[in-house]
Amino acid sequence: MTARRPLRLLRTAVATALAAGTVLGSVAVAPMSSAAPATAATAAKAPNDFDGDGRSDLVGLDSFDRLAVLWRTGAETMIGGGDTQVRGFEVNYQKIATPGDLDGDGLPDVLAVRPSGQLRIFSSRLHETTDGGPGSTDPKSPTIIGGGWQAYSMLLTPGDLNADGRPDLLARGYDGSLWFYAGTGSATAPFKARVKVGTGWNMYDQTLGAGDFDGNGYGDVIARDIQGRLWLYPGVGGGKLGARHQIGTAWQSYNQLIGDVDWNGDGHLDLLARALDGTLYLYAGDGHGAYKARTTAGMRERTDAFADQGGIYSWGKNNLVGHLTNGHFAWYYANNDGTLTKYGADPWNYDTGMASAKRVTNPAALTDNGQLGYLYDDGYGNLILPHGSGIEGARSYSLFFAPGDLTGDGNTDLVVRTTSGGLYVLPGDGNEGFGTKRYVGAGWNIYNRIVGAGDFTGDGRTDIAATTPGGALYIYPGRGDGTFAARHYVCGGWQGYGKLAAPGDLTGDGKADLVGVDSTGRLWLYPGNGASAFGARREIGTAGWNGFSELS
Repeated sequence: MTARRPLRLLRTAVATALAAGTVLGSVAVAPMSSAAPATAATAAKAPNDFDGDGRSDLVGLDSFDRLAVLWRTGAETMIGGGDTQVRGFEVNYQKIATPGDLDGDGLPDVLAVRPSGQLRIFSSRLHETTDGGPGSTDPKSPTIIGGGWQAYSMLLTPGDLNADGRPDLLARGYDGSLWFYAGTGSATAPFKARVKVGTGWNMYDQTLGAGDFDGNGYGDVIARDIQGRLWLYPGVGGGKLGARHQIGTAWQSYNQLIGDVDWNGDGHLDLLARALDGTLYLYAGDGHGAYKARTTAGMRERTDAFADQGGIYSWGKNNLVGHLTNGHFAWYYANNDGTLTKYGADPWNYDTGMASAKRVTNPAALTDNGQLGYLYDDGYGNLILPHGSGIEGARSYSLFFAPGDLTGDGNTDLVVRTTSGGLYVLPGDGNEGFGTKRYVGAGWNIYNRIVGAGDFTGDGRTDIAATTPGGALYIYPGRGDGTFAARHYVCGGWQGYGKLAAPGDLTGDGKADLVGVDSTGRLWLYPGNGASAFGARREIGTAGWNGFSELS
């Protein structure tokens, strides 16, 4: 069985304190703008204004990971009205975008991509909960556009890139390519055939559509590199971008950037930046490619994902599960600030079938619903899946884990190592099942631990990490076809940890992290930097973490 994510108090209404200038939490020095001073510009309608107050609103995932408008008051409104496919955890989303008015009705629309690659468009009339006439109770459902969108690591909403009056879309490939999708004005076929307009975009750890940030009539893109420098790519027409120029430094203190918003309603597009404690800051744009000194945006928001965020949403896992010696389990979910909160009950309600489990792993989500799952060895040579069926041959596996999508189809895959050191990938079917195993290579028994959950390298693909008994840590970048590129040495010293686990993204920046338990039972976080390395470790759990027989 699986466990649903608990209701979390992720967002706190702090409008009064923030309006008074109170800064909540500790935040690094504010980024500096290197652009020109602000000047006047012609006012424009605020993009993604869902309540008609003349200011942009935010779209993201609510406390149950459902698609919702996240209001400034701390309230939220689910997108899709009464759509049970959203409410009932039957659907989760890996990419969310708010490109504007795609269908020409004057109201903003929302795009969402399922992990398996299906693109959906939600009507802008979010208050409508039915498709039928008066008295109808049928839920209002999204329009399915098509599949294959798992081929992209990100969707960007730059606004109008070809000056035809319709919003367009950019998509970033895992190889760093950039693709232009011109808007058509149709809700059922909203984009024309794609055109390649760039390469090398993997150099940035955050990339976002900025709307017409510089006021030249074309949509723009803003990107941040891992040194924290901010770059503006001005639109020049025809879906293309001009030469970049730097507009800021020291932006690495934020875990997410959001563009294409007019937060203060002055007609100029702004930037929002989220600090690690969830506080949103406003960098008001001047309409000419520059921004003013930061102010508080009036809310704190620790959601797992925003629409149009700059960092990749690391879908599938952001938690830890500990296996206790009495057969129970403890579940800790991420707060998106580098800390964890323990759920108050055994997530599997002491499933008697797992009481005798010899080895248990907490995988990345095995279906599109994003629910917590498990894989375990039943002690009789079978690897048991959440739906109860088994994979024979578990006795021959010295290790097994499911780090995410390794084969490029959007489904979580299984990695197993045989007792002889052979590594195999079993492709997931998206329904808690796996296909025939594919051989990766021999010699993997030189590692005492192999883990993974998400992207360590910054390209959006799933990677794995391995340690030797001597303490050397290596990253193996996933290629997206079930194989791995040559290993990358990270650092030594990992022999000091009795347990190593891949929790996914704990800091809310879309980069995969690692945690280790030392000999005294303390839990240490190593935040990933998106470039096959990790930031300085920090303690996130006091003594007691060595009480788990397994941690995954």
